[in-house]
Amino acid sequence: MTTQTNKEAYYDEGRKQAIELFKEQFPRQAKGIHMAMTAEELRLRLRKLPDTTAFNSALADLFVGISQEAGRKRRGSPPPPPNPFKGHKNNLKASKADIVQWDKHWRKQKAESLIAQVFMEAGLPEVRDYGRLLRSRLLWMVTDGKVMGSVDDLPVELFEQANPSELDVRAWTVEQVLVRRWLDPDEQTLWVDRFKAGNRFLEAALDRQVLALQAEEREKPDSEPRALPEL
Repeated sequence: MTTQTNKEAYYDEGRKQAIELFKEQFPRQAKGIHMAMTAEELRLRLRKLPDTTAFNSALADLFVGISQEAGRKRRGSPPPPPNPFKGHKNNLKASKADIVQWDKHWRKQKAESLIAQVFMEAGLPEVRDYGRLLRSRLLWMVTDGKVMGSVDDLPVELFEQANPSELDVRAWTVEQVLVRRWLDPDEQTLWVDRFKAGNRFLEAALDRQVLALQAEEREKPDSEPRALPEL
């Protein structure tokens, strides 16, 4: 039997809900489910359940790996991402599939927020500007489901290969558009090279900033280190 650690103590309510769920809906799979299981052991069992299975809120928190307090804050926050939980205050439920998507969207939103903050705090304007460009969505011409190129930088000869009735314009980041199907492989390669060059520029600019900050810190050995923002 696995011993529960103090670190996982706040998952107790989720464990209780997991035991009830297995006993009521999946009695054949309930063998071995007990309060002393680790959260990861329970997650492995929960992942095998159908996507339509409804999880109570505390069980959902355990499933995605957050505390009940963090879960309550998430569910009380306005969208995006939309809150999939329905029901009364003490009996909130959502499907396993919706919970997975909700967690993905939430973490992506938090990650983008943190990345934006890191770039906006950059001392060098070129770093801030490039960070903004990487995150921004550009307009891309599409035909028959294939990318032709950027609306602002599209070779005229590619229009001769396009189907006029299927022309469309989509908004994607450079990273998003590079992994899609392209009409002209050479045009795709050109944008891959531009993306790589831009990242090399960003790395060099960040290196310069880090060296400058380190030099500044060495001149002020007694200064307090700056705390990193938390997710």
